[in-house]
Amino acid sequence: MKATKEIGVMITAMQEETGKAISSMEHEVKAVEKGVKLATAAGQSLHEIVEKVGAVTSRMHQVAAAAEQQSTTTDQISGDVATMANVITDTSASAQQIARASEEIAELATGLKSKVEVFHTSNKRRENETAAFTRHKSEEYAA
Repeated sequence: MKATKEIGVMITAMQEETGKAISSMEHEVKAVEKGVKLATAAGQSLHEIVEKVGAVTSRMHQVAAAAEQQSTTTDQISGDVATMANVITDTSASAQQIARASEEIAELATGLKSKVEVFHTSNKRRENETAAFTRHKSEEYAA
């Protein structure tokens, strides 16, 4: 009888700890989902920035070509515009790298979420097995 109570106390403690672990994992899953959403939104924003920078770069190249056709007075302006085009091109390349990195982060976060969900599923299976074991032992002790 004492052993049954001790086992019951141990099972209750295990169930409480399992509940805490599941609650913690659910919290982490929500945090990962939020991170995935933020990373996806950041990737989309960066993609839009890259597109807009590309349009600006194209326009700057057009301005640079027109400036080269002007008189010697505009030579300095032409050089400055070419420098700006290079800076914009560099910025565009950096923004594209950031966009790719954001997409990779989103993929990693999705993978992490999948792995966390597998752990969450295995904890539920253990709960069901523990409950079945408890019922079985209770029936043995009752008999």
